[in-house]
Formats: sequence, structure tokens, C-alpha cells
Amino acid sequence: MPVPADNPQTPEKIKLGDKLFHDKRFSSTGKISCATCHDKNKAFTDSPLRVSEGINKLKGTRNAPTVVNTAYATTLFWDGRSPSLEDQSMHPFTNPVEMGLKDHEPILKIVRSDAEYAAAFKQVFGKSGNEITRKEVLQAIAAFERTLISGDSPFDRWYYGGDKKALTPAQARGLDLFLARGAACPAM
Repeated sequence: MPVPADNPQTPEKIKLGDKLFHDKRFSSTGKISCATCHDKNKAFTDSPLRVSEGINKLKGTRNAPTVVNTAYATTLFWDGRSPSLEDQSMHPFTNPVEMGLKDHEPILKIVRSDAEYAAAFKQVFGKSGNEITRKEVLQAIAAFERTLISGDSPFDRWYYGGDKKALTPAQARGLDLFLARGAACPAM
């Protein structure tokens, strides 16, 4: 799996990222976390919603894509605007419909003052207090997301493994149709 040189995986960092991913205090209402729209019980999506719901039940314009196998993605978000998990993970916090924060300062205030977070950031990054920045928060979340891997499906074998016989002819036609006209799909 591709891992950035400046963000190596460690069990401690992954555990910290998991905690950050599930922390509802990082939304303006205290009711939304990353895991709200990327629910592990729904393959890390918010299915069956046609469009995601953020703070105060505000509706977005699209549904949340899965974060499963995003470790292999070269672009993220439906429009491809983020080149990495580290970059992607910063945007929902300050989206006015998603988590609704004006900036990342409330998150930093929590991770710098919460004793459990302070100890974890010291252990993982060797930083404490104001040394903890948005960068470390995003790196931890990205490290956790890189562990959300599913593999060896027929699609995985076809797409990633190059096994042209992994999909049936009907599945291959369906994929071609989706790729050619996927923008017309109501779930997008």
C-alpha cells in the first residue's frame, strides 16, 4: 500500500487516528464525526442516503463515498480535488454543511487540552501543547484510513491484479456502462 514518506504507519498512530475519526466534538454541534458519514456498519458510507447529512441535518449535494481502499486512491472526493488522505481529511471539518467549524482551532484546542489526546500525540509525534498542529491531526486520521482495506473481490483482482477473467462478461459491460455514464447515476 502507498504510504507517504513523511507519514509512516505505526500502531499507535493508527489508534490515535481511529479515535479522531470517531470524535463528535470536532463538529460545531458536537453530534457529527467522520464516522457519521463513513459508518463501518455501512461499508464506511452513509448508505442508503442519496445525499449526506451534516450538522443540523443539513443536506450536502452528494453522498459520502466509502473510505475503504482509499489508501490506493490518487485523487479523493467525487470531484478529485484532494491528492492524498492527509489533504482530504481536513476539508469536512470546515465545510459549513458537513461539520461546520469556522476553522481547525476548536480541534486543536481539544487535542492539546484533553489528557488522553495529549498523551497520545506525545507518544506518536513527540509533540505536546501548541506543538501539536493540524498536520499531526490529519496525519493520524489518514494513517487510520489507510487500514480500511478490502481485497480479493473479483473487481480487485480485475482492476488491481490485471486478471481479465475475474469479471464475467456481464459485469464487465456493467462496469463499462457505469464508467461511461456514471455521472447520470442517481446516487452520485
